[in-house]
Amino acid sequence: LLFITLLSFALAEGTATTSAEFVQWKHKFNRTYKTESAEVAAFTEWSKNKIIVQNNNNKGLWTAELGKFADLSMEEFQKKMLMRVTSPSTMTRKAGSLKVTASGSLPAAFDWRTNGATAAVTSVKDQGFVGSCWAFSTVGNIEGQWALSGKDLVDLSAEFLVDCDGTHDETHADCSVFGGWPYLAYDFVIGAGGVPSEEADPYCAG
Repeated sequence: LLFITLLSFALAEGTATTSAEFVQWKHKFNRTYKTESAEVAAFTEWSKNKIIVQNNNNKGLWTAELGKFADLSMEEFQKKMLMRVTSPSTMTRKAGSLKVTASGSLPAAFDWRTNGATAAVTSVKDQGFVGSCWAFSTVGNIEGQWALSGKDLVDLSAEFLVDCDGTHDETHADCSVFGGWPYLAYDFVIGAGGVPSEEADPYCAG
């Protein structure tokens, strides 16, 4: 009853199109909610994010759209998806620096996905609703470096790192779906002698 009442109010305020778009968005991303109040809260956050997307797209600089996280507030997204803050005392490596010198004029545009023989970026990946971004960051960088060294561009397995590097203990630096650090994952890959392809060990954690 509460959900129906609030939606009726929203429709009365002229947001019938927005409500219909929300229904379409739910179908697209297979989103369901356990209670009516949860759906009301989700619709509220989705509507806020829709405005943010519209304001961005009106600037004409780049295009955004409502993805599968559009019904989450920033706080909810941070809690579900982003890494926990780690104390600096647990970081055992000191930051370094690299001097880069200019090497001629730059092209007007450059796309690492499609730049012929030097293409070095694989397709966009979806980590799902788990904190495995560290694993995708690690294999993504290795994929690019491997390709730039003259090898074939291959999708590598983030699942391998999620399953094998670290533990499922949230107090551990690399802890599966609870977050991790690429620099530690590189050490693990070196010790393991490499990382398998995505085809050999496909992603299923998310």
